[in-house]
Amino acid sequence: MQISSDQITVENKLDSLLALYAFIDQFAKRSGASDDLRRTISLVVEELFTNTVSYGYPHGTADQIRLEILLDTRHADVTLTDHGIAFDAGIAREVEFGTASAEQREIGGLGLFLVHQLADSVTNTRQTGTNVTHVRLPVPSRDTGAEAP
Repeated sequence: MQISSDQITVENKLDSLLALYAFIDQFAKRSGASDDLRRTISLVVEELFTNTVSYGYPHGTADQIRLEILLDTRHADVTLTDHGIAFDAGIAREVEFGTASAEQREIGGLGLFLVHQLADSVTNTRQTGTNVTHVRLPVPSRDTGAEAP
């Protein structure tokens, strides 16, 4: 695996997920990232991008969302930048699993909870109308399945 970085800017439409998936697949192939890491990055990006498009632009305002990925031997840094309404993805709400069935459970929060479980850190900043969400993911060791030291 080699140190690598790249970025893509897409429209804030759910249809843009296909372009993001293709970008992540190509990035993983070029950088030599494992399939496990590629799937994790795809899952994190899908969750954050879907939330941003679905809730950050309630009036359907056209905009661009940028995805940046930086990969080294220890971490994959995933950054999404948008101009939607303010939302701090860095704060994960507690998910109560309890005894409630899936049908009885309150909707929402599970995807962001999962992102936090997969990540070493999730941070969010907002300056002059711009949200920057940064997720640091561990790079798993290909040999042992454990995280790299």
